[in-house]
Amino acid sequence: MNVSSDAAEAPEAVAKTEPEAPVSTSDPDAGSALIPKSSASSTEEADQAYLARCEAWIGSLTTSAAPMTSRIRAKIVSAPKRWWLMPTAFVVVALAGIAVGRWTKPDARAAAATPPTAADPKRTPGPLLAIGTVTAGESVEILARASGTLIALPRAVGDQVAAGEIIAHIDPADEERAVADIDDRLRQSRARSEQLRKDLAAAEAGARDEQLSAERSLALEATRSHEATGRLVRYESLHDQQKVSAAALDVVRTHAQKATSAHARARAAVDSLPAQQAARLEDLRAQIRDSEAQTANQKQTLTDCRERLSATTVTAPIPGTIGAYHVAVGQHLEAFAPGARLMRLEATERAHIAVTLDATAATRVAVDSPVDIRLDSDPGRMIRGRVAAVSPSGVARVDLPQPGPKPLRPGTTAQVAFLAK
Repeated sequence: MNVSSDAAEAPEAVAKTEPEAPVSTSDPDAGSALIPKSSASSTEEADQAYLARCEAWIGSLTTSAAPMTSRIRAKIVSAPKRWWLMPTAFVVVALAGIAVGRWTKPDARAAAATPPTAADPKRTPGPLLAIGTVTAGESVEILARASGTLIALPRAVGDQVAAGEIIAHIDPADEERAVADIDDRLRQSRARSEQLRKDLAAAEAGARDEQLSAERSLALEATRSHEATGRLVRYESLHDQQKVSAAALDVVRTHAQKATSAHARARAAVDSLPAQQAARLEDLRAQIRDSEAQTANQKQTLTDCRERLSATTVTAPIPGTIGAYHVAVGQHLEAFAPGARLMRLEATERAHIAVTLDATAATRVAVDSPVDIRLDSDPGRMIRGRVAAVSPSGVARVDLPQPGPKPLRPGTTAQVAFLAK
């Protein structure tokens, strides 16, 4: 059969087509009447009418399209002369399946979104689940141990730092000047101490010479006094014999008195010299002691200044989390002053978990009972702890003696499983 004959017979075939009965959605086989069994080629209008009937039939099956999909495919394939319509029909079937799926999925999603009914802790035995918060074991206030301008804060609030890690920088210019000044004064103090020691050595050597000189003077004055006294005795005898005048006797007597006084002074000088020398030497020794003490103080001051100079680089004394800053970059600081607080460092090694329980749950938690903890920030990590205390207000403290290699960050939430009574 050629194309021209098919085209000629098409109107007649269409005209002879019987009206179709309404399709029942309850009987899927009723749709077979939509697919003509004629072996003759159809015209374009007949094809369009055929497609329209297929679409109407598939639309009537939207509520039960899934079980009808295979039959629709079979009906379409059974039309041998309309092979070119098969892809179009399959597309229509697929769209119908998608529509049915969209109508049925809301119910499935609603069922999936329905949360499971939580077990009543009063009736369900086993672990008691709760949410806790990591709390720092202690807080350390970091003070500025150096004077100067704060030039850098390399870490932010909430950052974890290791022990010895740099957490602040202070301008070292002030401490460098202090070190230079005290170092210069220390050199002067050492030079003075050295000079005083030399003076002491000279005084000790001079004391022996002075003692010998005083003893020689005493001997000389003793001789002079003895001679003057003897001469006075002779003159007094001669005066009694009226061989010398009274005036001559007075001169000799005056000379004898002076000689006696000089001898007495020489004796007193010799007697007092050791004490005087000892006092002078002790004074020198005292000056040396003062100078050496000053030198020692300056050495300690220099050590302190150098420590403050090294403290311009601030490091964390313990591992922890930076809780808050009390200063800002550009602020001038005085070492150990009341306003020299740099930051608060919250320790992480001795952190614990704080869990707030209701009255019923609190009665089920026993002190010293084991607890399993999973951090929300690290759900794959299990930490074993123990209940340290349960306050009257229902706050349970869970201690973590061995938190593991990773430090716990304060403020982190965790899922806590108590071994309830």
